[in-house]
Amino acid sequence: MLWGLGRVNHDDDWARFQAFKNVKPGSAPFVMGFNEPDFSGSGSSGVIPIADAAAAWEQYLAPHAQAGAKLISPSMAMQAQETWLGPFLKAIKTQPDIIAVHIFQNTMDGVKAVLDHFAQYGKPMWITEFACINYQGPSPVYCDQDQVDSMLNSMVQLFESDSRVAAYSVSDASNGPFGDLTPNQSGQSLSATGKSYLASVQQADKRRRRRSLVPMRR
Repeated sequence: MLWGLGRVNHDDDWARFQAFKNVKPGSAPFVMGFNEPDFSGSGSSGVIPIADAAAAWEQYLAPHAQAGAKLISPSMAMQAQETWLGPFLKAIKTQPDIIAVHIFQNTMDGVKAVLDHFAQYGKPMWITEFACINYQGPSPVYCDQDQVDSMLNSMVQLFESDSRVAAYSVSDASNGPFGDLTPNQSGQSLSATGKSYLASVQQADKRRRRRSLVPMRR
């Protein structure tokens, strides 16, 4: 992933940028570009002007596409309210194969609105981050454990049933007091949220397997 453009003293952007430049085209089947370039805060690449992003995309991402990799678009922090991605797609010659989507919502109506927004770009969607939390107001709206469990299960079911969604992965960032997948993000054992997400995915897998075993009617 080309996370950002190597800003100094902004998270570990500089180190990520140098590491990406050492990735040989053809060595990775999927290559992603820019993490939330429409947002200035920590955890994102920082705001990247569209012209700069387009030039970097053609310089650093296009060679990977030419070597056979599938390109995944920049992900947006502003979700359904974003206005960055459309102009960016018009500014580049080498189009992404997949649209990356971040979903941080505390209602299913909000989740569906994000999906409907990014569907306008006409590409398969990869939900590369999602969680039960709402960042859209003046301060975050956190979910309690029951809400997290319910929303994760409902989101997994929606993603599994929506043909526009090609892949999804829950976020393990600091998304509130019940957001971590492992206690204190230690990676040693699953938290209640981690167990809830695993159960939702396992249930989805069982449903998928049952569907594949249903005989075709003639």
